[in-house]
Amino acid sequence: MQSFRSSLLKSRSLSNTVYNNSIIQQVNAKRTVVLASGQRVRGAIRNPDDILISKGYKYGENEENLKIIKNYLKSKLNDKYELPDNLLLQILTHKSFAHGSKPYNEKLSFIGKELLKFNISKYIINLESDYDFAINKKNFEGLGSFSHKMTSSDKLLFNYIKSNNLNEIFFCKTAKNQKEDQPSTIYSTIITSLIGAIASKSGKSAAEEFIQTEILPNILPKVEELRQSTVKNV
Repeated sequence: MQSFRSSLLKSRSLSNTVYNNSIIQQVNAKRTVVLASGQRVRGAIRNPDDILISKGYKYGENEENLKIIKNYLKSKLNDKYELPDNLLLQILTHKSFAHGSKPYNEKLSFIGKELLKFNISKYIINLESDYDFAINKKNFEGLGSFSHKMTSSDKLLFNYIKSNNLNEIFFCKTAKNQKEDQPSTIYSTIITSLIGAIASKSGKSAAEEFIQTEILPNILPKVEELRQSTVKNV
């Protein structure tokens, strides 16, 4: 009986195995999966590569994606603060992109935004005040003013970003049939996360120097223009 059982096992396919004197047949099946690209097809599995493309640029750590921000850093900072490519790509990636599956700039932006607001507050306070009750002639009453709030506004940060073409390559979710740029709140994270990245790699002093020598000199004149136009319209 045992010899018959042994000969029976040998005659089986090689895909059969023996476990606790039982014959287990392994079935190797192949499945073909068709991925749909472009327009969504009901019931079809979407090609994962589709969600890795934003405004015609495919996500990845390459020179094509990083050339604009690298040229910006070279022209504005003369490569003073060296940032690795993976960090530059993170600066250019919003949380909305690829369902948040890629490293995104939210935390860097938070750090940069707080540093920016802190330095704007210092700038406002240090403006000389003619207010009768000013402390050491410091402009504390300027805190919370129109100029104070507008200097760190998403609108003016976006205008600065756009003037330097930094919004050209930015990985974020684009609404269906959207023709215009995303809201300024999304694009403003490029510059605030850049500030945060400089702080994380080169320290708080380096980030503050970048704010004081590059960001504020370019944004403050715009704030004054807005203030003047607001006064005229009142």
